Amino acid sequence: VGLTVSARDAALVTALSPVGAYLEAMELAFAPGGAARAADAVPWFGLEMLLLWGVAVPTIGYWRFRTAELG
Repeated sequence: VGLTVSARDAALVTALSPVGAYLEAMELAFAPGGAARAADAVPWFGLEMLLLWGVAVPTIGYWRFRTAELG
């Protein structure tokens, strides 16, 4: 196809799913070999996505349920 994607961009797209966000966020706690990744924002993005999936999505679902006309 001729499209090249960097490893960082691929990690950002992967972090959009809950499992990918979890795996990226775990790099904050378990960095391989003590490698510093301060310049790489992907683990922090994963943590933010986990918060979004864990807090915002259920809150929106609850709000939609409360405002639905069920009968």
